[in-house]
Amino acid sequence: MTKEINIDQVEESNALDFNKTAIEARKNKSSSTTETKPNIVEAIKTQSWNDFKSSPKLPCSREGLMYGIGLGLSTGLLRFVQKGKIRSAGNWAVGGFVGFSIVAREGCLFLKRHQHMKVRDVFEKSAVLEEQKKKKLRESGKIELENNEKK
Repeated sequence: MTKEINIDQVEESNALDFNKTAIEARKNKSSSTTETKPNIVEAIKTQSWNDFKSSPKLPCSREGLMYGIGLGLSTGLLRFVQKGKIRSAGNWAVGGFVGFSIVAREGCLFLKRHQHMKVRDVFEKSAVLEEQKKKKLRESGKIELENNEKK
């Protein structure tokens, strides 16, 4: 015995369940008046040492860090030579490190994506050329077979 299922009924029941869940969530949210906003301490607690240990394995991270260290240090030194204030030079060094690291890593990733696209295009073009060669060979083979059959 098979029971026919109407798709409209299933969709309506799913929509009703979703609406009930949403209403319950709103009620629970309004009843709790002591909501806490996330802060820096909670964000830091979500990090683990494994996150930091695996960061060198990320693509282009080494190159980004090396450029960031070098350019951040040079930015800080130049600022110190210009102004003679250690605090200002330190701020510029840290800002330069972060900024240059991000830019260098993103530049490296862009180049990798670009190279990957070029390689993919070469493979696709070679596959198309291979198909064209096979097609020509098949056609020439058919022509030769037709000529042999006519003789």
